[in-house]
Amino acid sequence: MKESVFSLQNGVYHCVVNEVLSFLAANGVGTMVVGGVAVQAHTLKMAADAKLLLPNDFIRKTDDLDLVVTSALDQEAILGAMKKLAERFDGFVGEAGETLFEVNMTRVGAVKPLLRVTYVSADGQEHIDDIKLNLSPPSDNQTIDPAFQQDKESITLSHIECASNLTADVICLEHLVMNKLAKAREKDLVDAGKLADVIKKTDAGFSTEKADEAFYHAKDCSKELRNRYHEFLRRAGKSVERKPKPKGLKISR
Repeated sequence: MKESVFSLQNGVYHCVVNEVLSFLAANGVGTMVVGGVAVQAHTLKMAADAKLLLPNDFIRKTDDLDLVVTSALDQEAILGAMKKLAERFDGFVGEAGETLFEVNMTRVGAVKPLLRVTYVSADGQEHIDDIKLNLSPPSDNQTIDPAFQQDKESITLSHIECASNLTADVICLEHLVMNKLAKAREKDLVDAGKLADVIKKTDAGFSTEKADEAFYHAKDCSKELRNRYHEFLRRAGKSVERKPKPKGLKISR
C-alpha cells in the first residue's frame, strides 16, 4: 500500500497545491480537482462554513493531486506546460507561517509528473515527500459516462499559515460522492462515509436530484451502486426516495 503524505490542513501543502493550480491556470491549463484532494477541499469548506472544528486525523491524507484537464489541449501542449512547471519548481522556496519549504519537480511528463517537497516541521522533523500529479481527460478519470457533463464548483480555502487563499475548480459534491461510490474501493467508501458525516453535521447543501442524475449516468448503474447510494443518503440524514428510472435505462444486477 502506498504511503499517504499530505492534507490541505497542513500549511505547506496548502501553499504547494495553490502554487501548482495557480501556475497551471496562468499557463492556459484549466483543471478540475477530483479524487482525495477534492474530498479534502469539500470537507474543509463545509466545516469552515459551519464553523465546525475537525480533528487533525479526520481527513484522509493522500500522495496524489488528481486533476482533470478541462482545457482543449493535446498531450504536446500539456507537456509544454509541465516543462514550464518544472522550471518554476526548480529549487522553488516558499513559506508557510514560520516554515520554509522547497519544491523540485523530479519527474517531468504530460501525465504523471512528480513533485518533491522538503521541509522541517516545528518539531524538528525533516519531511521529504513526493506528490504525484495525475492529469487526465474526463473520460480516463471518472466512473461516470464521459458523455455526461460533470459539474464543478469554485472553492476557496484559507489557511492561517498561508498568505494567499487557495482557490480551485473542484468536482461538485454530488458528482464526487457518486464517483466514490461507483469506484467502491475501501478508501473511496471511507471517503464517502466521512463526507456523509460532515454533510449531516453541517447541514450542508446536497442536491439529491443532481446526485440521482449522476447515478443514472454511472458506467456501472447497478443495484449494488444504488444500495451504496441509498446507504450514503441515510448516513447523511437525507431522505431516500425510490424514483422511477429514466426511460430506456437498464440497471444491471
